[in-house]
Amino acid sequence: MIRVLVVDDSAVVRKVLTEELSRYADIEVVGSAVDPYVAREKIVRLRPDVITLDIEMPRMDGLSFLEKLMVHFPLPVIVVSSLAPRNSEAAIRALSLGAVDVIAKPGASYSVPEVGRDLVRAIRAAAVARIVKRVDESANAALAPPAPLGLKTTHAVLAIGASTGGTKAIETVLTRMPADSPATLVVQHMPPGFTRSHRYPVVYLLHGMPGTPTEYLDGTDLANWADTEIDGGSVRPFIAVLPAAGPDAGYNGEWAGSIAAALVHEIVPFVDAHLPTIATPAGRVIAGVSAGGFGAVDIALRHPGLFGTVEAWSAYFSPLHDGPLKHASRRVLAANDPTKLVPALAATLRRDKMRFFLSTGPGHSHWIKPQQTVAFTRELRQAGVTTSYHAYANAKGEWRAQFDTGLSWALRTG
Repeated sequence: MIRVLVVDDSAVVRKVLTEELSRYADIEVVGSAVDPYVAREKIVRLRPDVITLDIEMPRMDGLSFLEKLMVHFPLPVIVVSSLAPRNSEAAIRALSLGAVDVIAKPGASYSVPEVGRDLVRAIRAAAVARIVKRVDESANAALAPPAPLGLKTTHAVLAIGASTGGTKAIETVLTRMPADSPATLVVQHMPPGFTRSHRYPVVYLLHGMPGTPTEYLDGTDLANWADTEIDGGSVRPFIAVLPAAGPDAGYNGEWAGSIAAALVHEIVPFVDAHLPTIATPAGRVIAGVSAGGFGAVDIALRHPGLFGTVEAWSAYFSPLHDGPLKHASRRVLAANDPTKLVPALAATLRRDKMRFFLSTGPGHSHWIKPQQTVAFTRELRQAGVTTSYHAYANAKGEWRAQFDTGLSWALRTG
C-alpha cells in the first residue's frame, strides 16, 4: 500500500484528488494539508510514502517547501499545480529541486480522470524511486569556499562518460572534485536535439524469444539509426526503452502474465516519472519482433488508453502454449488473443485513435506465417482501425527493413 499525503490550499482540489486516488486499491490517502507548515507536521506524524504538492499556497510556496524538504527530510514528491504545465519554467525548477514528476491540475485542459491516471502512474513510480538527500548549497559555500586551482603538471587524465540521463550525476561528481584533480575529459552522449526542457515520445521495444534487448542494439543498430534519422530531420527525437523478458537470455516464453504486468505497472510509470516523456498515449509506441510483436499487440489491446501506436514485425496474433500461457485455460488464452480482442474493443480503438503498423517477411518459423499478418491487418481495417501494412519478399535484411520503416512511420516529422 502506497501512503500519500495531499498538500494543497484548495479544499476542492484536496477533495477531488483524495476521491480519485481512493479508487485505487494500492493507494491510501493518509491525510491532507492546507500549507507547508501543516504538511511538515503531518509528514513527521503520518510518514507518507509520497507527497502531492501544490505550488501556490499561503505562508510558504510549494517550491520553497520542496527545496527545504529535500535537504532535511527527502521524500518522493509529485508537484500537482496549474502553475507548472510541462516544459514551463516552474516545472523545470520543480524537477531540478528534486520532484519526481509534475502533473497539471484538473481544469479546462485536463479532466479529472486524465489527471487521475497520470497522477496514479507517477505515484506508483515515485514510491519505488531512490530519493537522494540534497546538499544545502548555501551552507557548503560558507564552510568551504572554492580552493585555488592547482597548477601542478601531471600526465594523469580522468575520463568520465555518461549516456542520456547522466547529466545530474556528472554535475554531482564535478562539483565535489578537489581543486588539484587531474585534467578531466567528460563525454556526455545526448541524441540530436535533446534537452531536458522538452518532452519526447517513448518507444518500448520488445525482443523476440529466446532473445535479449541487445538484438535491437546489435541487429538493427538502433543508436546509430536514431542519431542519423533525427539529425537528418526524418524522425522526431525519442526515448527508446528496451525491457527484458524472463530471468535470462534463454527464456523462451511469451510477453504475458507477470512479465506484461511489470511493463505496464512498473516500467512505464517509472520511465514517465524519471525521463522527460510525453506521458500520454499519443507519446507512447510499443513495438516488437516475432514473439515481441505478439506481446506488443496483446499488451496494447489489453490496456487500452496506454499506447497510441502499436507495431508488430513478423509476428503472430494468437497466443502460443508457452511461458505464462503454457497451462492456461481457454478463458485465459481468449483474453490474450488479439484476434478475439479486436472485435470486442473496436469502438474503443476507434475512439482512442489507436493505430497499428504490421509488417512481415518470409515465414521464419512454422508458428509464424505471413498469412497471419495479412489476416490480422484485414481484421483491424474492417473494425475501422488505422492500420499500415508492409510485406518483404526477401529474407535478407528484412528485420532491419521492418524496423526502419516501422519506426520512421511512428516517429516521422511533419
